[in-house]
Amino acid sequence: MGIKFANNASAPLASAISSTSTAVILTAGRGAAFPTFIKEEEQKEDKVMQKYRCEVCNYIYDPALGDPDNGVKPGTPFESLPSGWVCPVCGADKSQFVKEG
Repeated sequence: MGIKFANNASAPLASAISSTSTAVILTAGRGAAFPTFIKEEEQKEDKVMQKYRCEVCNYIYDPALGDPDNGVKPGTPFESLPSGWVCPVCGADKSQFVKEG
């Protein structure tokens, strides 16, 4: 199953349909279209915050939960943690954490 484009004189935009891709159409004037394809997996990855694991004690920092006991609100990505944040279990700093998955 491939991607099909439909162009006609009365519609200045091209459309794309695919079971695995989403098309974003940019126009540069009547009849011109420049599709950019983004894999659905990439879109989902952007929306899902990555978990990180402490290499010292195996604590998992889950951004969905945050670290409320240490003032980190749920929804805070690991990259946005304060520079002084440490593992709530063993006290290791952020440099001791690795991405999960």
